[in-house]
Amino acid sequence: MQLSRLEINGFKSFGDKVVLRFDAGVSGIVGPNGCGKSNVVDAIRWVLGEQKTRNLRSDKMENVIFNGSKNRKPTQLAEVTITFENTRGLLPTAYSTVSITRRYYRTGEGEYLLNGVACRLKDITELFLDTGIGPDSYAIIELRMVDELLNDKENARRALFEEAAGVSKFRVRRKQTMKKLDETDADLTRVEDVLAELQRNLKSLERQAKVSQKFGTLRAEYRAVSMVYARRALAHHAEILEKLQGQLATETHRRQTFAREAFDLERALDGLQKAADAARVALDEQRTATAEAGFRLRETETAHQQRRQRLAQLDERARTLRQNLSAEAAQAEQTARDLAALAERLTATRAELETARAATTAARATQEVAQQARTAAQAAQQTAAAAQRAAQQAVFQQQKEAEIAALHVQTVRREQQQLADRQRADADITTRGTDELARADAALATATARLTELQEAERARQEALAAAESRVQELAPALAVAARTLDATRNQLTLTKALVENLEGFPEASRFLYKAAQTGRWATAGGAPLLLSDVLTCPPELKAAVSAYLEPWLPCFVVESVAEAAAAVALLQNEKKGRTGFLLAPAWGGRAP
Repeated sequence: MQLSRLEINGFKSFGDKVVLRFDAGVSGIVGPNGCGKSNVVDAIRWVLGEQKTRNLRSDKMENVIFNGSKNRKPTQLAEVTITFENTRGLLPTAYSTVSITRRYYRTGEGEYLLNGVACRLKDITELFLDTGIGPDSYAIIELRMVDELLNDKENARRALFEEAAGVSKFRVRRKQTMKKLDETDADLTRVEDVLAELQRNLKSLERQAKVSQKFGTLRAEYRAVSMVYARRALAHHAEILEKLQGQLATETHRRQTFAREAFDLERALDGLQKAADAARVALDEQRTATAEAGFRLRETETAHQQRRQRLAQLDERARTLRQNLSAEAAQAEQTARDLAALAERLTATRAELETARAATTAARATQEVAQQARTAAQAAQQTAAAAQRAAQQAVFQQQKEAEIAALHVQTVRREQQQLADRQRADADITTRGTDELARADAALATATARLTELQEAERARQEALAAAESRVQELAPALAVAARTLDATRNQLTLTKALVENLEGFPEASRFLYKAAQTGRWATAGGAPLLLSDVLTCPPELKAAVSAYLEPWLPCFVVESVAEAAAAVALLQNEKKGRTGFLLAPAWGGRAP
């Protein structure tokens, strides 16, 4: 076996990957102090599994990683690979070339590789055991080790001779064997302590087993009684639930009936309210018309009063005109008398003119005066005629205004009569509207009373429904409890069946053989295999005692022949499923069904 190759990457002063080849003959590494010659030896020692940092000339394992320099960053891992040529087969492996790789990361994690495959340090140590190669073997000798050999410090010379003689391998194996013996002695001591503890607890466990068996019996009885009680309670609750559902259906039907009646009454009430609203609107219209008629009546009365005042004024004016007319008539009579006197005087004057025509010149002044008086009399006559015509025109106008006033009075009287007729008609309409409103109020009161009765009935039905719902809610927890009890009983029954079918509590070998017989891997003459617990029967009061006495044999199978038992034993050995017992059925005259 020869060292052929050494690869160093990131170890101590080797920042770059360095490959050292060791060919046939003698290889030497020379160089000045501090160039890293000793780091090569440390790398060989480290890759072979050195764990002591003191032997690597470091304070801690992290220092073996390249820490960098001024121009280089530190690396994150150190890796060394050493390769040996196993030409003579000294290493217990089939490979002719063996490569050992060790990596260490700054996180503290490390790994070993043997020919590129991850392995343990123990695997590498056992591989190089008794080959003279190792982190502390004589194949790697430092200067300090020479001093230790010469001084025989700590029997270093003896260790070297033992390593060279191949004794160290046996010493290591002896140390490992003694360590295993010490561990075995400790385990035996612990087992003895456990056995002693188990023996002390055996009696209490037996008592607990008896109590457990009694508990199992009582639990089975309790389960049976609980199931009977649960069935009865469930039937009772089902009857109550059915009754309550019937009552709920009845109450729901009544509620729907009451709701329809209430809806019909509400519709009728809406109709009555609409009729009442229409009557109120008509009444308001009649009241408005009455108010307008009263307003018009008051306006007519006011106009009539004004016409009366105007008529009185016209009467007064007519009376004044009559008085003026009388005065004018008297004045006209006086004028007529004056005219007659003037006529008589004119006649006398003419007589005197005829008698005094001779004295015309002397009497011209008198004639001119007479002529002027005549002109004045004619003007007065014309004025009196004009005044008479004006008086006659005023009288005619007064008569015309009196006739118009009389016609207006007749019109006002007719309007008063029509207004009175309208008032009587309005009074009749108001009376009818009042009667209809009274009837509508009575119908509304009746409908309101009916609605109140229906609301009371609905309130009573709601209270009954609330009571029924409260009863249902009160019974719901009991029903839920009964349902949970039934579910628990079913779960317990399912669990019991599963335990029985899976042979819980029996050894693994018994369960395996039972399933193997079901799948056909173990053939028995009687069909399905029977355990001793399936064959034996006894009175219930003796079951606990018989079970306690025959407990070691209860998991045993009852077979027809030794061949069946041998086949089962072979199957157990092939599958490594443990051991179990077998009983021959012919020993007591055949298997029980």
